[in-house]
Amino acid sequence: MGSSYYSIRSVGYDHNYPFERVGFTEGKDRACYGQSIKHTPISPPVKSAQSRRIISLTSSMHRENSANLKVGRAPIPISRDRNPTRNLYSLVLLLITLLISTTQISTAEVSRSTLDSLWIRASSGMIRHQDEVKPSKEALVEYGEEAVEFLVEKMDTRSAREMHTLVDILGKIGSVATDEVCEQLNSDDPYRVRLACRTLGRIEDSSAVECLLPHADDTLYTVRSGVASALGEIAHRSATETLLRLAQDEDYIVRKSATVSLGKMPFESVYQRLMANLSDDYYGVRYTAAASLAGYEKKAVPAIKGYITENLNINSTDLPQNRIFSVALAIDCLGKISDKKSSKMLKKIIDSDNDGIIRAYAARSLGEIGGKSNRKFLVKMENRETDPFVSQLLADAIVSASKKE
Repeated sequence: MGSSYYSIRSVGYDHNYPFERVGFTEGKDRACYGQSIKHTPISPPVKSAQSRRIISLTSSMHRENSANLKVGRAPIPISRDRNPTRNLYSLVLLLITLLISTTQISTAEVSRSTLDSLWIRASSGMIRHQDEVKPSKEALVEYGEEAVEFLVEKMDTRSAREMHTLVDILGKIGSVATDEVCEQLNSDDPYRVRLACRTLGRIEDSSAVECLLPHADDTLYTVRSGVASALGEIAHRSATETLLRLAQDEDYIVRKSATVSLGKMPFESVYQRLMANLSDDYYGVRYTAAASLAGYEKKAVPAIKGYITENLNINSTDLPQNRIFSVALAIDCLGKISDKKSSKMLKKIIDSDNDGIIRAYAARSLGEIGGKSNRKFLVKMENRETDPFVSQLLADAIVSASKKE
């Protein structure tokens, strides 16, 4: 019985699922010819011109040697030089060259394609990729400095999702990205500049202050606002003067951003501007000024009390509307700070003929401070109050105070 042997009859390549077809050509298993026995994924062909030349050369030599073997001739050497030692050296050099060239090409291509693939998943809003978003972001962060240039190229995006993703990833990569992001502040694209400000704020590298300050006078309010926000996130005292100026900007969005950022600067340098912004024409600036003051906690209490005493005549009902709002917000700060020593002042304000808004805010602050004596006082005032708005806040304050007894 003749011996059976195997040979590859056809090889097929498919981009979705590459596979090999193997069959038997002789012996008792001849009937199995052409049967597909295994699907084995293979790498796609290398695209570079250098690799194609190498493959063409090796394929040609392989075909010629195969023909020589069939007719009984020895395979031709790689070099025409018949010296065996030289042939061996040539073969070794060729193999080393092939290995280095292929490795360099493959590394460069895989690195870029990997970054692209990770970015697509990290910034994707598709439901099927949701489980891959966080791991992809973390992988890009792990690339660190190697991924910075690639990510900076993406900063021309108009997608809010992609902007958020860039800020998140570059912020976690940290200060190694500061220089390249700072360069984007000189772009003619206001979206790129604004995104650079957000990113520098997230990185929180104090070395970025120097490159941000010149853009505080930009003609676009969006850029000035972005600079103010970034300086606040970095919170370096060298930016205090610039923020004080931006807190008085002609645009209310810029004033609001600067007022928020002032709350992260040394209190002694900024509290007077924060007090002044309590009476700003725009409610957003007023509320952010109050929040910034409350953030300093008990350090701010003496200044707030002084502001209330200076601006509030307990027996007057003729305060202008902006003064009413500013005093009410200052009173509200005392409640958020929860300073028990302020209870006496608040009781006096509640038991007065001041504007209802002021008395209502004083009631709410007293309730936030809490305590048994404060609760009893609030109950007494509720029983005789005639203003429905003040009555409602008194009732709410009683509930709050009872929880803190």
